[in-house]
Amino acid sequence: HHRQSVWLGLSDFQIMLIFRLIIAITVIWALFYVYRRIHNKFSGKRQYPTENKTIKAKEMVRCEQCGLHIVKNEATEKAGHFYCCPQHADKQ
Repeated sequence: HHRQSVWLGLSDFQIMLIFRLIIAITVIWALFYVYRRIHNKFSGKRQYPTENKTIKAKEMVRCEQCGLHIVKNEATEKAGHFYCCPQHADKQ
């Protein structure tokens, strides 16, 4: 027989098993974390983007008909004006 504990009606034995399981999971996670950090450091891989990466922005234009902004190379151009679709270009 195991002595009953006050905590959730579990025995001291059950509480120790839960505690050991939590400790084991924490140790396994820590070892995995350290392994990945060391492996990434020596393999040249970076987990996070570096400061010198630049985001290439695409030029946006506004549709003369409805006002929608669209990437310039996807827009329809007519008489020097940009439109989001051929139907809007034909309305002008």
